[in-house]
Amino acid sequence: MSASAGSSCRAVTLASAAAVLRRSAISGPISAALRRWRSTDRMSSAFEVRPITPTIGGEVSGIDLSQDLSDKTIADLHTAFLDRQVLFFRDQDITVDQHIAFGRHFGDLYVNLAAPPYKDGDAVYREVIPIYADQDTPRAGGEVWHSDASCDPEPPSASIMMLHELPPSGGDTLFAIMYAAYDALSEAMQGCLVGV
Repeated sequence: MSASAGSSCRAVTLASAAAVLRRSAISGPISAALRRWRSTDRMSSAFEVRPITPTIGGEVSGIDLSQDLSDKTIADLHTAFLDRQVLFFRDQDITVDQHIAFGRHFGDLYVNLAAPPYKDGDAVYREVIPIYADQDTPRAGGEVWHSDASCDPEPPSASIMMLHELPPSGGDTLFAIMYAAYDALSEAMQGCLVGV
């Protein structure tokens, strides 16, 4: 998120599920694990996912994240995430506890002990990282290209951001699909990356 006037959000980062894709990727091309999940015809929940680009991103509609979600809905959201890699849920009014509960549907949550915890009144949440930038912020965290906790031995599989305030322009968060980047490499270069 850029250091623009009035930008704030909170983020929950998942610690699990990446190992499933990583283990699958070791035995074959990295993108093979993703391709297995490309069949969205297995989804039967009431929500819809509208692709944003041909390769990445989906806008989810017809779901209220403040309500209890069925196991089938969670499974279908997981399939949609594996298919689209980035999901957007617009106009969701959820509490911090609901934000955390939603993340826990997909695995253990990553706790970054070096980051400041999120405070909401008297409650302190180690699972949530506050992200804030305004015109007086000298350097906003995450303003340059990065992957969350990519230096960890088992990096997180996802981050779940809840945006509260956005500037009138700017403040964009950009995403890239590394499976597609890997697929675009020559076989020789792919071979150099095995085990990295």
